[in-house]
Amino acid sequence: MDGEIYINGDELEESYGYEEIKNAGLASTEITLGEQEYFVLGDNRNDSTDSREPSVGNITRDQIVGKAVFRVWPFDAIGFVQ
Repeated sequence: MDGEIYINGDELEESYGYEEIKNAGLASTEITLGEQEYFVLGDNRNDSTDSREPSVGNITRDQIVGKAVFRVWPFDAIGFVQ
């Protein structure tokens, strides 16, 4: 598309990562997720190994092992994640 991220046809509004995505990889065509499937993106869009790479692709819920507990950016929202 145009270097932006779309979810169900709506552009994702982000408050960080203003750099245009240079390589959409697997996301260069529309992706339909199955139940309990996730398409994950790293926050450093042009230097992340994420679901755009064939070696990662869509992941399933049982593959998610981490949990965000503390946010450091944006600074006005720093603190524990609810």
